[in-house]
Amino acid sequence: MKRLWTVTIGVTLAMSMAASAWAEPAADYNPAEQARIRLFGQNQKPTIMTSGIDCEQGKKGDKINVGGGLGDAFGSFIGSAKNKSIGIPETETTRHLSEQNGILSKAMYKEFVIPANKPVNVQAAYIGLTTTATSVQEKTIAYEGSCHSDTVSFVPQAGHDYEVISLKQGSNCGVAVAEVISAGSSTSLQLVPTNKPVVCGR
Repeated sequence: MKRLWTVTIGVTLAMSMAASAWAEPAADYNPAEQARIRLFGQNQKPTIMTSGIDCEQGKKGDKINVGGGLGDAFGSFIGSAKNKSIGIPETETTRHLSEQNGILSKAMYKEFVIPANKPVNVQAAYIGLTTTATSVQEKTIAYEGSCHSDTVSFVPQAGHDYEVISLKQGSNCGVAVAEVISAGSSTSLQLVPTNKPVVCGR
């Protein structure tokens, strides 16, 4: 029996509209005043970051979406997405990143320079696919569940490197932040404490 399988990719339009457009990572880095952070993303699995929050100065921060914007999602979909590094040491996650690849969903990461000593909010999500199977006798539609992690906040320290880790267990999404610790030729991750998101004006 011949079946035609049509996959409708759920691009996270709502999240990409809420985030600013992708900009090339800054080449200049001052470790006395700044930190660096690595965000992972792919089609269906965006990571959202708002950095440089300073409510006293009226700054709500700069928002970046990796994997959820149209350009990232399409590049991940067709397999052309490339990593963008500004020098954060490799970790086991980056070395084995291809193991996170899915069907029409290539995993990638991008690294950014962010202000130190100012809160950073991060969130991860999983956008489920809709799969339609059709034949002469039947037409079925299968929906995958979607989830969004809680948004959490941390304060990066000057000269330190960080990695945002997306977590998914069953129908639940989570997010964690780890510091990249470099010791000679080896690197490790050490989880950093997170708090409730910082939102100015509340």
